[in-house]
Amino acid sequence: MTSKTLSGIFIGCFVAGLFLAIYLQTGININPDDLMLDMTGRVIEQMPQTHYTTAMWGSFVLIIFLIGLLATLEDGREILAEGKTGIFVAGCGFFGGLLLPGYNISATISVFAAVLLIVGGTVAGVGE
Repeated sequence: MTSKTLSGIFIGCFVAGLFLAIYLQTGININPDDLMLDMTGRVIEQMPQTHYTTAMWGSFVLIIFLIGLLATLEDGREILAEGKTGIFVAGCGFFGGLLLPGYNISATISVFAAVLLIVGGTVAGVGE
C-alpha cells in the first residue's frame, strides 16, 4: 500500500462528498463536469441551430459522459486495489466531506465529520 494512492483516494472522496453536501443544501451543482456542460450548452444555444451544431452537442455530451464513467471505474479500481484500508479511507473521506457542512443541523454532526476526516487522513497518510 502506498500512502500516495491512499491520500489521493481520501482527497478525491472528500471533494466528492463536499460537492454532494453543497448540492443537497443549496441546490447548486458545482461539479466541474456539470459546470462545463452548462457553459458549453449556453454557447451552443447562441450558435445558429443547424444539423452540425446538434450533432456536435450530442457527441460532446456523450464524450463527457464516457470520460466520467471511465474515471469512476478507475477510482473504484484504485479503492478496491487498496483493499479494506482503501474502502475505509474512501468512506472516511466521503462521509467526512458530506457531513462537514452539517453545522446548521447539529454541532455534533460537524464534530463527527472532523473526527472522520482526522482518522481517515491519518490512515491515508495525508501530508506525508
